[in-house]
Amino acid sequence: MSCKKVRTQKYLTRKSPPFHAKDCVGKTKTGNDNTEWTSVADKRGIYTWKKTMKATQLPFFALYTFAPNRQGESWDYGSLPTGWWWVGSGSADGAGYEQEEQFSGPKTSQSKMRKFLETFFEGLKKKGVLTRYAIRSSYPKH
Repeated sequence: MSCKKVRTQKYLTRKSPPFHAKDCVGKTKTGNDNTEWTSVADKRGIYTWKKTMKATQLPFFALYTFAPNRQGESWDYGSLPTGWWWVGSGSADGAGYEQEEQFSGPKTSQSKMRKFLETFFEGLKKKGVLTRYAIRSSYPKH
């Protein structure tokens, strides 16, 4: 398999690069949104494009536990603060929470993003979607 540009409508209109991630293992490519993306494997071994972190960027992790009977509920963040994006989600096994979501963006607006996430997740807790949450700038050790 070779890392060749795919020219179908789906690949030309999405944010990530117009390449099959499984054919570009470990490579960094410019996406259709003009940012850098790297082909990495998820926990199942399936390769996907993830935005590449730069030294001037900071991660945030939103860790949370669903309320009973609300397991797997989803939501839309709307517009994140400028320069920030949702990186991905997964299980937070070993971190004391059920789920985690990761965000990345410029260090210069980290306090704005933290406030955005705190407000957003506090709203989910008040609605009874979550029992608890935490916003962290590093992933807790297992």
